[in-house]
Formats: sequence, structure tokens, C-alpha cells
Amino acid sequence: MSALDKKIDALIQDFASELNALVREAALEAVREALGESSGGPAKSGRAMRRGRSRSTASKKAAKATRRASKRPGKRSPRQINSMMARILKVIETSPGQSIAEIAKALGAQTRDLTLPMRKLKAEGLIRTQGQKRATRYYPSKRRKSS
Repeated sequence: MSALDKKIDALIQDFASELNALVREAALEAVREALGESSGGPAKSGRAMRRGRSRSTASKKAAKATRRASKRPGKRSPRQINSMMARILKVIETSPGQSIAEIAKALGAQTRDLTLPMRKLKAEGLIRTQGQKRATRYYPSKRRKSS
């Protein structure tokens, strides 16, 4: 083994042992925090102390709640869904044979916002489909119900 290889090997060993020590310390701190013991780290702020959490835990929970809230925009009302169904039906009648992505682009909406109204339109027999999965094309139904 050359001198350069020995130096590289020594640096890798030092790095690995330092990393191992940090991982153990983090695991120990997590256990202490779970048990409610003081970790000997930075002092808690007054607000976090009243809640019984460290500042980092409080901020982590707030960040997690924000992420969760941003994923769920809320339930749409039946009026909004019916409005979207009417808009979708109009697009399908004017230009049949489009994919859901093309319909979404024409409406200025996202495809995930169209899935429920599309299912309802199909269940009511107002539209029919041809193809499967991403190759699905939408057409007005031949046996349309009278309005």
C-alpha cells in the first residue's frame, strides 16, 4: 500500500469513527427527549419550557403541521363539483376524444381535480371512455339522459 493510500485509509477511519460517535449521541439524545429528561443541550425558551418541549421539537411539529395542511386543500362542495362536471362535459362535447390531461389544460385545472367529477359523469352515463389508464379518451355518451 502506498503512502497516499494509507493517508486516505486513515482519514476514512477517522471520519467513520467520528460519524459513529455523532450517531450514538443523536440516538441517546432522542431517547432522553422521549423520556422527558434534559439532554444537556441548549436551554429551552420560556414558551417551549411551558409546553414541556424543546425549541427544536416545537418547530418540527409546526413544520410538519404546515406540510400536512398544504397537502390537503380541503373538501370541495357539491356545488363546486357539479360546476366542474358541467365544464368538463362542455369541453368533451365540443372536442370529443381528448385525454384527461388535455381536458385539464383546456379548463386550466389540474388532472387530480378532475378525477372525481369525471367518475361521477361516467357513473351518470353522461360520458363514455375508450382505452385504459393514461391512454383513456373521453367521449359524450351515445345514450345521454334528457335534461
